[in-house]
Amino acid sequence: MLTGRSWRPPEPEPAEAARRLAWAEGALAGKGPGDGLRFALVGPLPPAATGIAHFGATYFQAPGWAPDVYAPGSLDSLAAQAERWPSARVLPLEALGAPGTLDADVACVLQMGNSAHHVETLAAFTRVRGAGGRRIVYLHDAQLVRLWTARFGSDPFRIRRFYREHYPDRTFGLMDLYMPQDAESATPRGIRPLVALTAPDLLVVNNAFCADLVRRDLDGWGGAPPIRQLFHPIPARPNGVQQPPRRRRVGHFGAIGNGKRIEVLLEAMGQVTAQEPATLVLAGYEVGRFAHRHGLDRLPWIEIHDSPPDDRLTALMESVDVGVQMRSQTQGESSGVVAQLLSLGRPVIVSRTGGFAELGDAVTMVDPEAGPREVAEALEAALRDPHDAKAGDVLRSHGLEAFHRAFEALLDAPGSGR
Repeated sequence: MLTGRSWRPPEPEPAEAARRLAWAEGALAGKGPGDGLRFALVGPLPPAATGIAHFGATYFQAPGWAPDVYAPGSLDSLAAQAERWPSARVLPLEALGAPGTLDADVACVLQMGNSAHHVETLAAFTRVRGAGGRRIVYLHDAQLVRLWTARFGSDPFRIRRFYREHYPDRTFGLMDLYMPQDAESATPRGIRPLVALTAPDLLVVNNAFCADLVRRDLDGWGGAPPIRQLFHPIPARPNGVQQPPRRRRVGHFGAIGNGKRIEVLLEAMGQVTAQEPATLVLAGYEVGRFAHRHGLDRLPWIEIHDSPPDDRLTALMESVDVGVQMRSQTQGESSGVVAQLLSLGRPVIVSRTGGFAELGDAVTMVDPEAGPREVAEALEAALRDPHDAKAGDVLRSHGLEAFHRAFEALLDAPGSGR
């Protein structure tokens, strides 16, 4: 039976490997481990095109924290991150587990999501055992089929064998893994093999909906670790951010794909623009290719911004009167886009599903199956009164300082070693 434990990412050329090793040794020698909270963080960093890279680089910078951060990527990109993160030692992924690197850490935290960006970090984490305090997998998504597809080179036979090994009690076909699943689905989500490979002491997720999906996937399988819930933090509002002049600008941010109800938003915007001019801003990873394929770049009331860098994406969010981030279904993921829009004081329309349902009065919710008329009415209401997003208790409870306290509490839990 295929276990996948022998998989390794491609080795760099000998000269490049030597250069990376020398860089890591210099980084370790040039900066001490720090006197603050010591933990290892394993995951991608920018410019990796995944929201989790931004999450790690942004939300794990805290006063009194001195993490060792292990990431794939070029030495130039790691050096740039090291300059932006002075309290951390930013190291090449292959340095994980080198002598003396994990001994003082209270935990080794692996950030995981549903994409090929996490294949290398998963392999590195599985090779490190018995060091670094508790092993924590911070799971940002309860569906991992794209991760495993990338890990096995899209080979359908290996993927099927891999899933059947870990889910002998489930009935499913290969294509079922890639189809949309509701919250009651028994189709495997790929959490069991993740736990088998990483042997975590703790699984951490960002919302109760995700926690429930993870429990369902692990149901009936021995050896499941405890599951704890954090949340996607809402960053502090930047100084000087104000409401834009009233220009009737609506924004959808992030990658566009199945399940994000873009067709409903387009029809709703058609109704809105029939009454008074308005602009729809589409900005995110490979949005340009999607827009061209579907002819959206020919519509005069749509702005297309393909794969903008973080600072440009934030500026585009500041430029809109309201954001729309709908889902027909979710797989437990949280949304950094929604958190960023809320931090900028922008009203946000979301579907009442998944982790969005936990945001309460901070957002305007529509039914997951809402039609164009209902969405258009919500848009018109927001555009007539582009007031600051309702703060409410959720903005305080989900703030960055609250996130840092909650993360420290996880490390202080029984058995943490602190």
